[in-house]
Amino acid sequence: MRAARGHFCLRVAMPCQTTLCRAFVVEANCQVGFGKHRSLTHHQLITRHKDYCDWICTVESKQLEIQRLQLYIEQSRKRHFTFKRQPLSSTVGRVADHFKSIYEPVWTEETQTPKQLAHLHATKASAGFEPTNVTESSQQIWRSCFGIVQSALNLRILFMSSSPPAMKEVTEVADSVLEAMDRFKSHELSMLATAFSVIGPERNTLWCKLALAVQKQPASFNEKQLANLALSFANAGSKDIHLPLVLSGAAVRIIGQLSPQSIAHVAWAFAKSSSYDAKLFDALAFVSLEWMQEFNDHNIAIIAWAFAKAGRNDPKLFSALAASALPRIGEFHPQGLSNMVWANATIERHDPELFDAVAGAVLSRISQLNQHDLANIAWAFAKASQHDHRLFDEVALASLPLLGEFITQGLSNIVWAYATIQRSDAKLFDAVAVESLRKISTFKIQELANLAWAYAKAGRNDPMLFDALASAALRRTMEFNSQELANLAWAFSKSGRKPSPELFDALAAASLQKVAGFNIAELGMLAWAFVQTDLAPTPIVEKFLDSVIACAQKQNWASLQTGFGRQRSEFTEARCAQVVLQLVPDATRNRYILGRVVDIAFHATDGTLINLEIDELYHRTERQHGNDKRRDIFLEQLGVRVVRFDAFDESGREREDLAEGIKTLLRKEGILDSSDSIGMVAARALHVK
Repeated sequence: MRAARGHFCLRVAMPCQTTLCRAFVVEANCQVGFGKHRSLTHHQLITRHKDYCDWICTVESKQLEIQRLQLYIEQSRKRHFTFKRQPLSSTVGRVADHFKSIYEPVWTEETQTPKQLAHLHATKASAGFEPTNVTESSQQIWRSCFGIVQSALNLRILFMSSSPPAMKEVTEVADSVLEAMDRFKSHELSMLATAFSVIGPERNTLWCKLALAVQKQPASFNEKQLANLALSFANAGSKDIHLPLVLSGAAVRIIGQLSPQSIAHVAWAFAKSSSYDAKLFDALAFVSLEWMQEFNDHNIAIIAWAFAKAGRNDPKLFSALAASALPRIGEFHPQGLSNMVWANATIERHDPELFDAVAGAVLSRISQLNQHDLANIAWAFAKASQHDHRLFDEVALASLPLLGEFITQGLSNIVWAYATIQRSDAKLFDAVAVESLRKISTFKIQELANLAWAYAKAGRNDPMLFDALASAALRRTMEFNSQELANLAWAFSKSGRKPSPELFDALAAASLQKVAGFNIAELGMLAWAFVQTDLAPTPIVEKFLDSVIACAQKQNWASLQTGFGRQRSEFTEARCAQVVLQLVPDATRNRYILGRVVDIAFHATDGTLINLEIDELYHRTERQHGNDKRRDIFLEQLGVRVVRFDAFDESGREREDLAEGIKTLLRKEGILDSSDSIGMVAARALHVK
C-alpha cells in the first residue's frame, strides 16, 4: 500500500453507503495517483475538473487511490470532523477490528451543533472508542439504528471479500433490522437495502417489511437513495409490485432538482433495475434535453444506454444525444463508445454518421477495449447492418487473446455478429468453439440457441461443439421460448450433420406446447427444420407438424407472403422463369410460403396455388432428393400443388429445349391447354398487398 502525504484513510465502501467512512478524512494535498489527472492533488482536481469528480463518484472500485479520492470528494461537500494520521500497525481480522487496530485516531471537532456532536460521538464508538459527553438517549439511538446499519454494511464488506461471515451473524442483524424497522430514517433504509441485497436477498420477510417502510416515507428520499433502493430491490429479486411505482413517483417529484450527473445516475439505476415507469422516463427525457449542453461524455453514454435498456425510443432525445456526442467522440471512454452503439442498435436507430465516428474512435484505441466492449461493439454494428470491414478485422484480432475472459453472453454475441454480417473468421470461430466447450454448462438458454445459429449460419460445422450443444439443450428444451426453439432446430438442420433423434423429439414436444404462440417466421423456420432433417418421423414429430399445418391454415399463412427472395438473372431458374412468364404473365418468382422460398408461383383458376420448382443438378443427389420429397409432401398438406421441372439433360448440360420442355410439363399437369394460347391459360392474377 503506497503512503500518501499528509492525512490518510483506508476506504471500505462507496460514498453514502456508510456513515463510518466519514470518520476518516483525506487531506487536500494528497496526489490523485491514477488516470489522466494522476499528477494533480485532490484539491486541484475538485476545483478544476468537476465533471470528472462527478463521474469518479459513480465508479465502484477496490483500488485504494480511487476510494481515497471518492472519500475526499464526499467530505469536501459536507465535512463534520477531521482525522489525523497516526502510525500504522499490521493486523488481520474483520472489518470491525480493522478500524480499531490500524489507527489510533486523534479527533478534532469542527462543529458544535447537538446533532453533529451526537453523530461524531456515535461514529467514534462504532470505530471502537467509548463515546464521551453523549446523552443516554443518543446512545440508545445509535444502538438501535446506526449500529444496526453499520453492522449490516460491515457484513456486506465481508461477504464481498474472501472471508464471509457466519450465517448466524447475518441472522442476528436481520432480526435486529426487523425489530427496529419503523425507526429507521430514509438514508438508513437505503443503506440497509444496499447491504441486504448482498447478504440476504432471500430473506423475503425482511424485504416485504423494508418495502412497506420505504412506502411510508417516499418524499424523504433523495435521488441517490431512490436509485440505490431501486437497484437493491431488483438485485434481491423483490416481487413487490407497488414499490417500483412508489420509487418512480418519488423520483418524478424531484426531477427538476437533479444535476446532470444525477439525471444520468437515476436513469441508469431505474433501467438497471427493470423499473420502466413511463412517467419517470418521460420526465427524464425532458430534463435531459434541457441539460444536454451540460452533459459530459459519461452522462451521454449512460442516458443512451438507460433509455435503450428501458425500450424507450425517443427520437428527439437520441438525436440530441448523437449531436452532442459527435464533436467529442474522441473523449469517450471505451465503455461509453460501446454503450452508445449498443443503445442505438437496440432501439433500431441506425445513424451512419454516429457509427462511423464510433468506428474511427474504436480503431484508434482498439487495445484499450476489454472483452465486454469488443463483444458489444461487434454485436451493435452487426445488428445495425453497419459492416465496417476494418473494424471487424481489428475486433477479431483484439478478441483472440481475451477470449478466456469473455462471459458466455460475450462468446455467443461475437460469433452471432460475424455470422449476421456473413463473415466466417476461421481463427475466431475455432477459438470461440474451444472456449465455449469449456463453459458450455454455464450458457443460458438464449446463448445456446444463438451460438448454434451462428455456427450453422457461418457454415462452421464443429462436431464437438454441436454435440455439446445438443447435450446441453436436450436437458432444458422446455425452457426455450419460440424464437430459441426455431433457431436451435434450424441450426441443427442446417449444420449438415445427422442430428440426434432424441433432441428433435424433445424440440417437437416443447414446440407442440407453444405452437399457438409462434409468429409466421418462427413457425416456418421450425417447420422447415423438421421437414429437411433426415430423420425417420416419430409420432411426436408427426403430431407437431400436423399442428403446424392446422395453425398455418387457421392464420392464412399457407398463402404467398408479400416479400420476394433474391432475384438472380444468371441461373437456369431465371431463364425458365422467362419462359413461364410468357405463358403465364401473372406468375411471380422467388416468393415465400411460410418462410420458405419457392421458385415460381401462380394460382390456377380454381384458386389452387401452383409451385413450379426448377431442379438444377444438385437435386439429383440422394440426400437432396429425400429433402425435396419431404418438402413437397409438406407443401401439399398446406394446400400447395408442387410441379418439378428438371432443367438438365442426361449429360448434365442445360437442356436446349427449355421452352418446349416447360410447355410440355405444364400441358401434362393441366395448366396449359393444347393450343398454348395465353388466353387459355388457367391462371388468375396475383394481387400482392
